[in-house]
Amino acid sequence: MFVQAFTDAYFRSKFYKIFFVLSVFIKSNDMANKPYKVKLEAGKNYAWCTCGLSNREPFCDGAHSDSGMRPLIFTVEETKEYFLCGCKLTENQSFCDGKHKAVFNK
Repeated sequence: MFVQAFTDAYFRSKFYKIFFVLSVFIKSNDMANKPYKVKLEAGKNYAWCTCGLSNREPFCDGAHSDSGMRPLIFTVEETKEYFLCGCKLTENQSFCDGKHKAVFNK
């Protein structure tokens, strides 16, 4: 049971990442090709969109309701400008790690 639930969740998350990348190409969403530069305040909770459907990217607006995904809630320790991932392929959620360069700059 646990293995099946883990496998389903794993493949579901991979499916939505693939779906998002394909939707970027279909929609020609230029903002997903690069990170979002945003000023974040220390100690405040933020909800980073993980599905790519939000109209308030990089933040969640609830558009994920039918996707099976949930936003990533995070805080920062220092008030400053950060680069949040727009491509959703980062290994350092919710911060950009440069993966968009490998995907979109070929």
